[in-house]
Amino acid sequence: MLFMNPVSVLCFGNSLTQGFPINHPYAIALGGTLRNNFPHIPFAIDVQGLPGDQVVSPPDDEVDTPYNWMIILGGTNDLNQYRNVDTIYEYLIKEWNFALSRGTQVLALTVPECGACDPILDTQRDYLNNLIRSHKAENFHVFDLHKAMPYWSMPEEERGRIWIDGVHFTEEGYDRMGTLVGAALHDLMTGKNLKFGAHTGQAPLRTELKTQTEQVDSNTLDESLRKRTSRVMRSRMLAV
Repeated sequence: MLFMNPVSVLCFGNSLTQGFPINHPYAIALGGTLRNNFPHIPFAIDVQGLPGDQVVSPPDDEVDTPYNWMIILGGTNDLNQYRNVDTIYEYLIKEWNFALSRGTQVLALTVPECGACDPILDTQRDYLNNLIRSHKAENFHVFDLHKAMPYWSMPEEERGRIWIDGVHFTEEGYDRMGTLVGAALHDLMTGKNLKFGAHTGQAPLRTELKTQTEQVDSNTLDESLRKRTSRVMRSRMLAV
């Protein structure tokens, strides 16, 4: 009997990735969506979300094995700390390039709206999201979570079901996020166009790893970032 190697997916980010404060990561619904759409393909999904984490101050640990896909959401806490947007973007690029240099497909998520943040940050968030949307690289793709899950334009009753505190989601909210991201990943893996105004940086994809010749310069990628992405190897795994 021939056994297929699982398609490995890393959900990487902060509290919105971890499923804070109810410990219900969006990866649960993501896995269900992938399983329903690809019933004959095994998936191994790792969750690495650190509440309060900032892209400009990554923690340590070293990555041993590359992933097929890396879903990256970052910038919320940096914006709330009034970090310079160009600096946030610079560090996001380092994260993306680190994954890309190892042959991993990257799906970057835009930063969602915040109902409990300083209104002055709205302009900064829009600026950062525009930078994320316009970024182009081989094997790099964007899903517009900001557009797919709005806060202020959502009906009040629905908002109460989806958002728990204006920053984080309820269980229903995280499940909706995982379903949307899973649908986007499915479309990428089958060569379809993404919904919700997302942008892809290349033609239809395959699920296997693709080695890139261009490597990230060691001076560009901080050693702390190199270590950050690997804590995942000892974090919870969701097999679907």
